[in-house]
Amino acid sequence: MSVSLNTLTEPNELYLAELKSQGGISLQKGGKQWQLQSFEGRKFLKLDPKDKREIVLYLTATHNSDFNQAFSLKKEFTMLNHLYQLSTQYSVKFKVVGSYNDIQREIDEASQIGNVKTVWITAHGKPDYMHLGKKSWISNRTDSSIIKRVFAGLTDRKAKIILLSCETGAEKLDGSDNIAQRFANITGKTVLAPSKEIPIRAITIQSLNPFHLKFGSLKNIAFNPKNATFSKIGKVANSAFNSVVDFFKKLLAKFVI
Repeated sequence: MSVSLNTLTEPNELYLAELKSQGGISLQKGGKQWQLQSFEGRKFLKLDPKDKREIVLYLTATHNSDFNQAFSLKKEFTMLNHLYQLSTQYSVKFKVVGSYNDIQREIDEASQIGNVKTVWITAHGKPDYMHLGKKSWISNRTDSSIIKRVFAGLTDRKAKIILLSCETGAEKLDGSDNIAQRFANITGKTVLAPSKEIPIRAITIQSLNPFHLKFGSLKNIAFNPKNATFSKIGKVANSAFNSVVDFFKKLLAKFVI
C-alpha cells in the first residue's frame, strides 16, 4: 500500500514502514521534537563529498520561531516531498538554522564540497523580515554587508535563493523594496518568494530541469537584481561612447599630416 506524503498529519507505523521500504527517511522522536533521521546514513542530514552533483540546501528556522508548526516535520510532510524530489537530481542537505550566521555557515561549508545551486529558507515572515529563531531575525534593517557575507558562497551566477516565508515577496505600502527584492539586489541572485500568506503544502516543484517552483496560484514570484538592468544599460552606453570615440579618431586622422 502506497502512502501519500501529503495526506498524513501525524507520523504512524504505516508511514514509517513505507519510508523504510523505499530506503528513505523516518521521523524518530528525540526529546520533545521529531527529528529527521535516516535508514541510509542519515540521508539529507549531511552532504556526501563523493556526490558530485550540484547542491541544494534546504534550511528551516528553529522550532521556537514556528508558533503554529507551519514547517514542523511532525506536521508538514510536504517538506519531505520537496527533499525527495530534489534528491533525484541534486545532492541535498536539510538543516535547522537559528540565525543568519547559521545560514552563512551552511552555505560556506557546502561550497567547499561543491557548487551550491539553490538555498531554500523556510521561516515565518513579512515583507520586511524573516523570523529565524526565538530572538533572531534577518530583515531590511540588516546591514547589506552582512547579507552579502551570508550569501557569498553562492558563486554560481545562476544560483537561486528561495524564501518559503509568507509575504516576503509582497508589495510594501511605502513602495520600498521587500526583503526578497533587497536580497536580490545585494546578492545579484534571483530570489523566489510568495506575495501572500501560503501554506507549505501549496508550494510545489513543477520541474527540476529547468527548475520551476509554484507558490500555489500566486504569480510573479521571481525577484531579479535591479542593478542587473543598470548593468546592461551601462554596457550599451559604454559601447556607444567607444563607437563615438573611434569615429572622431578616424576623422581626425584624415587631417593629420
